[in-house]
Amino acid sequence: SGKPMGMEVDENGTLLVHLWISADEMNVRKLDRLVAQAFLETPPDFHRRTVIHLDGDPNNCSANNLQWSDD
Repeated sequence: SGKPMGMEVDENGTLLVHLWISADEMNVRKLDRLVAQAFLETPPDFHRRTVIHLDGDPNNCSANNLQWSDD
């Protein structure tokens, strides 16, 4: 169902979102990647790329602050 269940911050300061995938399975996703996939042009090889925060603040996951890296 993709229902958000909560958030946490990992050791790097990245915001993580807990989502229910099914009635008995929860998954954890990086919020910046979810926002980038939803609002930025997604490169074909996005699964191998990281998302960078233009202002350096890992808590600022606004789409206008995110960019796919070229590494």
